[in-house]
Amino acid sequence: METFVDPQLYQGTAYKVSGWSHLGRTAGGQRDAADFYQKHDAPKQIWVRKLSQKACVKLRAPSPPEAWAGVAAAGPPRCTESVGQIRRLMALTRAEIKEFRRPQARAYPVAGRVCLIVLAMAVGVVLGPAELAQLADTLSQAQWRSLGFRRERRTGRQRRPKKTCFGRVLRGVEAVRLTRVLLIWQRQVLGPVQDELVVVDGKKLRHAGVEIVSATDGAGHYLEGY
Repeated sequence: METFVDPQLYQGTAYKVSGWSHLGRTAGGQRDAADFYQKHDAPKQIWVRKLSQKACVKLRAPSPPEAWAGVAAAGPPRCTESVGQIRRLMALTRAEIKEFRRPQARAYPVAGRVCLIVLAMAVGVVLGPAELAQLADTLSQAQWRSLGFRRERRTGRQRRPKKTCFGRVLRGVEAVRLTRVLLIWQRQVLGPVQDELVVVDGKKLRHAGVEIVSATDGAGHYLEGY
């Protein structure tokens, strides 16, 4: 269970003596529309309490208990790659995609954001920047460190990009280099393409004047993209 306390009015004492745990504070925002939050600079305390034995162990497990399976399946996608796998992808991404922004703007490195986008594609994130930001919130601190994002000075935790960050990085990265990263990563994870069948499909982006053609083998492995 979770609850929020306004520290300007209360200190959460009743929750503390009742066995609740204080996790920290919110970012200080409120829902202003269906897709985003509006800053109001009045962060709330976050208090939680476990409802079953070894709840934290169960939440950290690679797969949820059988009774939780239905709830977990209905939840947002989660990154399942290990820290070692993320580091290998980061090495590939850094080699292919160079940082193109000034140092002051590199709290969220381009390589880390591109790497996160590739990881998101692997778990079925298809709805754009908003869903990318939602996936980003599910990463562990170890996974975040592998992506090279800067730490918050106040909390010591890795900073987490919002949906606007993903839109900006995709507009600045060369499509050919990003395609190369995706194809090499696919080969590392799935092995070389062995199926001789080639399936070609095309799309035209409405109002953008852009046509995209992709080719896959019979197993769905991408061969090339334009």
